[in-house]
Amino acid sequence: MYKIKADKLATFFDNFSIPILFLWSLWFLYPLIVSGFVSDDSYISQVRGMLYFSDIGIFDRIAQQVSYELSMGRPHAINWIFLLSYFYLIPSLLVHKIIIFMIIFLNIIFFKKIIEFLSESKKFSIVIAFLIPIFFQFRFWHDPILAFPTIPVVSLSIFVSLYLLIKYLQTNKNLFYYIFLFIFTMSIQFYEIYYLTIIFSFLILYFFNKSLKKSFILIALPVALLILSIFLTSYLRFDTPGDYPGHSFNLEIIPIFKAFWIQTFASFPSSWML
Repeated sequence: MYKIKADKLATFFDNFSIPILFLWSLWFLYPLIVSGFVSDDSYISQVRGMLYFSDIGIFDRIAQQVSYELSMGRPHAINWIFLLSYFYLIPSLLVHKIIIFMIIFLNIIFFKKIIEFLSESKKFSIVIAFLIPIFFQFRFWHDPILAFPTIPVVSLSIFVSLYLLIKYLQTNKNLFYYIFLFIFTMSIQFYEIYYLTIIFSFLILYFFNKSLKKSFILIALPVALLILSIFLTSYLRFDTPGDYPGHSFNLEIIPIFKAFWIQTFASFPSSWML
């Protein structure tokens, strides 16, 4: 009798794991829903009002920002095209929070699919998916969940890219690979964190092919695109003086490892209490 109930419970959970995961994620992300515009969002969200009082159009404002970013040595135009267009089209705080929640939830879903491919276990991927929200934490002022919609979007682009690569490997349909290349090309102009996708892509290719040669062939074009992007970024940053330290190279190894340690430690549950 207990076995039958356990089997029914397992079947129910398997069939409704996504809706349950949705509610589970919503519970952990509740502070996101009830918070206001945080950090840079409190400024960028006023883009409509700024355009009204400046008497310029959204396209002129985007051109100004992209020009400024280039002068600072950062050629990530798509980032600002997205940000300014996003807050121009979606001035509502509630709608903005709902969209960000859905983007984060999609991150979890695609990450689950990737884990399922690597582990070859749907149940294990479900367990991992339910563990992810436990790691969500919120901090003022610069927080990748409460603020900066670009970061969840870039994170989603990483997982979608990897998922498309997996679909290509599973189906051998070139369309998936072409879409992967398109998203890869667009996303490397978003934010530098996307560069890590090249490492994960190669690992997935090798995991599937068990051949370094085949893996290198498939990753060659993305690597070339990434090198081109890094070269352009490096050229602009060294060629333009810039007065914003966040756009400058810093090759001091100790601060780099210190920042990496702080960010890694901060990802663990309840680390904010220490």
